[in-house]
Amino acid sequence: MFLTRRFSAGPNRVWLRISPLALLLALSGCSGGGAPSGPGSSGTEGTLVAASGGNSPTPPPPTISNLTYGPNPVPVGADGTVTENVSLNFTDSDGDLSTLNATMFDANGQQLFTTSTPISGISGHTSGILSGSFVASINNVGVFTFRLSVTDLRGSESNRLSGTVQVVYPVPALTSINPSSIPINSPDTSV
Repeated sequence: MFLTRRFSAGPNRVWLRISPLALLLALSGCSGGGAPSGPGSSGTEGTLVAASGGNSPTPPPPTISNLTYGPNPVPVGADGTVTENVSLNFTDSDGDLSTLNATMFDANGQQLFTTSTPISGISGHTSGILSGSFVASINNVGVFTFRLSVTDLRGSESNRLSGTVQVVYPVPALTSINPSSIPINSPDTSV
């Protein structure tokens, strides 16, 4: 995409047709207005075409670190799902993180699922902490491994962090005993 902008400097007009990134780079190096001066500087019009890419360095991919998660072990809910809370630090030099990627594996290393979730409210942030939960339907208990990464708007994927969780059946809660009391040494009592 190219933008055309008109800049006036006294009686001289210069037309620039450049990409937004090249415009930002070009203007960040400018040092002030005024008409061109020096030999051969007459009031002329011209077109300067600059494309982003060639000499523009590509920002490095985002990075993630300091993964924390819990609970562990995690009980299977009544609906057959487990919920794991996760938190990790991120850095992204150009502040354009877009998705969180999660993959789950069973104890044999077989991939169970993979998903990408949009990250909202983070545009322009170059570092911070991402926190959230993921919910997975699990058919059985055992050891499971999950792998997380983030992707930016350019499609660059970060490094990957992994965690291992033990999925267990919930411990049943004893809510009442019936009868509410049993006399000691009664014929119905056996130990």
